[in-house]
Amino acid sequence: MDTLGGYIATIVVSLLIGYLAQFLQPRSKLLCWSPHNFFFDLKNERVVLQTNSLTIQNVGRLPAEEIEIIHKQRPDFFELYPSVEYQESKNPNGEHVIKLKSLGPREWVVVQMLSYKNAPIFSNARWKHGQAKWIQIQPQRVFPRWVITTLNALMLIGAGTIVYWLIRAGIYFEQQLGYVRP
Repeated sequence: MDTLGGYIATIVVSLLIGYLAQFLQPRSKLLCWSPHNFFFDLKNERVVLQTNSLTIQNVGRLPAEEIEIIHKQRPDFFELYPSVEYQESKNPNGEHVIKLKSLGPREWVVVQMLSYKNAPIFSNARWKHGQAKWIQIQPQRVFPRWVITTLNALMLIGAGTIVYWLIRAGIYFEQQLGYVRP
């Protein structure tokens, strides 16, 4: 390769690595989901109970700081599990805010709510660096460890086979176009 081509290749590779390094650096990432809610219509007692659950998890590699869980109005009763220190407040719109100092990497908290007057209307979850991402979930069967290990091995073999044949195809086309001598 000539000198100019080497300089250009060095610049392109350096810029590419610098760009990719932004995505590989540790950061916090907050997810939230609601595993359940249920209504109990106690007709004899003339009351309707509602249970709700909201899970907040930091799936990133750095702590998520200054977390706020916001509801349109304060739930009648709520508890956090595992037990963590929190503060309650109202924002300027009158919404109820549960504030947590931080969640460490892979740490989670569940807000369990019980309501009979005010149904909890979840508004938002956010932290210092933005909004929590709301994800949809569903229960999933847990397979034995040997099944998961076998499936992972088969996927690895399949990915290796695809890479092998892509390299072989690239070499074949280079030879056909005359870039590489056989």
